[in-house]
Amino acid sequence: MRFLMDGWIILSILSGCDDTDCTTTSTSDIIIAFYDQDSLYEKPVSFDIVTAMGTDSLFYDQDDISSTFILPAFPATDSTVFLFQNHSGSIDTLVVGYKRSVQLISETCGFVQIYSELSASTTFPDVDVVSNELDSNDDIDIKIFI
Repeated sequence: MRFLMDGWIILSILSGCDDTDCTTTSTSDIIIAFYDQDSLYEKPVSFDIVTAMGTDSLFYDQDDISSTFILPAFPATDSTVFLFQNHSGSIDTLVVGYKRSVQLISETCGFVQIYSELSASTTFPDVDVVSNELDSNDDIDIKIFI
C-alpha cells in the first residue's frame, strides 16, 4: 500500500512538471544608435518628439537625451516609419523595413513573430543596418550617422 501511495505522489508531481522551454530571442524592439559621422563615436542626441507615422504614440521627447533609442516594429506591417522632430521644428524620417514570419516554439508555448531581413532608409546623413534580425541580445540593430 505504501508503494502505491509513493507511486501516486511521484506521478502527480511529474505530471505537473512542464519541461518545455518557452524562452525565445525574438523581439519587436529595434535598437537604434546615433553616431557622430566624423569621429564615429556614439553621440547623445535629443529630439522634441520621436514618434511613428500613423500613430499617436510618443516614444521619446525633449527630456530624453541618449545616443541609443529603442523603438517598436509594428507587427501588422512590413515597415515602420519613425519621425524625429528636432528643436528647430524640422523632421527627419527613418523607414525600417523587415520580413515578418511566424515560428512555432511548441504546442504549449505557441507562436512567436520573427522580424528578419532588416533594411533602412533615412533623411539623416547616413544609416547602416548592422543586424539582419531583431533579437533580444541588446545589440544595436541600426546605426544613424549625424
